[in-house]
Amino acid sequence: MCKIKIFSLLLTGVTLLTLPSCSEEPAYGETQDDSTYILFGKPEISLFGISSRSGMENSLDGDFCVYGYCAPRDVANNKVTNWNNAQAGWVSKSPYVIPNIFCKQRVERNGKYALDNGQLRSWETYAGLDPLQFKYTFISYYPHDGGLFTMKTRNDKSNEATAESMGVPVLTFNMPFRDTGSADPTVRLNIGDIKDAMIAAVFDRTRSQGPVDFRFEHLLSAFRFKINNYTNLLLQINRVELSGSFFRSADIDFSETTIARPKATGEYSGTFVILDGDGTPQQIASQSESGDFLGASDENSHEGVTLMLLADINADNLKNYNYLGPGTAPTLVLDYTLYNEQNNTVVADYKNVTTSFNPANPSAGVRYTVNLNFVGNEFILVFMPEGDSWEGDKDNDIIIN
Repeated sequence: MCKIKIFSLLLTGVTLLTLPSCSEEPAYGETQDDSTYILFGKPEISLFGISSRSGMENSLDGDFCVYGYCAPRDVANNKVTNWNNAQAGWVSKSPYVIPNIFCKQRVERNGKYALDNGQLRSWETYAGLDPLQFKYTFISYYPHDGGLFTMKTRNDKSNEATAESMGVPVLTFNMPFRDTGSADPTVRLNIGDIKDAMIAAVFDRTRSQGPVDFRFEHLLSAFRFKINNYTNLLLQINRVELSGSFFRSADIDFSETTIARPKATGEYSGTFVILDGDGTPQQIASQSESGDFLGASDENSHEGVTLMLLADINADNLKNYNYLGPGTAPTLVLDYTLYNEQNNTVVADYKNVTTSFNPANPSAGVRYTVNLNFVGNEFILVFMPEGDSWEGDKDNDIIIN
């Protein structure tokens, strides 16, 4: 994230009316001049390590959406644009900006875009003012489609922002599940419906800095599962499900020039199937670690099933806090069978064995391996951040539940 010096430039001065640009803009696909037109570089993602086809991405797989801001509305008269403060820093002018540079603009993953008229957007100019001093802010989310994000403002959190909506931008994210109003474990939740949600912002950008380069950050935490057998019996896992109530929404406030991790709110309830009881069970030999993650298949390059969830921040530092949802922590439910390895006879068969699923402070943008260690006659959960977690991760402790 860029560190920008914020100047305490008051939103006062000459009130100037908005004038339309008279320059001819190039058609989409023609040679572009980044000193005249707003261009986007190929976006990056705050990630290192290997890629994953089991949920989380290290490159954009589709289009992203952009909102752009420059000159704010006048403090005394919100109907007109105060061009004299186009050079103001974001913190001082954000309560008065409107997304009239870009409003819900679709941009391809390679940075190419076109306005509704098939042309590009020019940098702003105004007679008597130096356009090189104008400061722009660009806010983006991914994916563009899917209805996961809605841009609003502090002034109106009930309606989607238009190009004329004034106020601090507030981006609302929703998980792709409806609020059931009450916990109902019979509702089946499809892991495949969860898309890798990301946001990015570039603050106080000037024309002379050239193309706008976004660096996206992930909003969700991710979990995949591995079984380790520390007994003298062969362990067969027949079913693994996660049931409970989970956080659904988050509001990202863009009043500052850094993106703070948002507080999670709302809820949805149901059950995620990690290993289907009607599918192929997984066997782990005695005193062995599983070679594959649960749900490994050719379709996910044998990386297993990755479950992405919205985690909260525990702003009040409460003890034994449930980071994944309101109320009690979700429950992991297992069916498993124990065999004598010498003669392959069943020693014991267990169904609906439960354990609490409560990782301590999972970080956004980190994928954890949930080690289900079978010791004696119980499972001990150990959450370990993987090597292909996102940059900036400070949570390198092993979490034991």
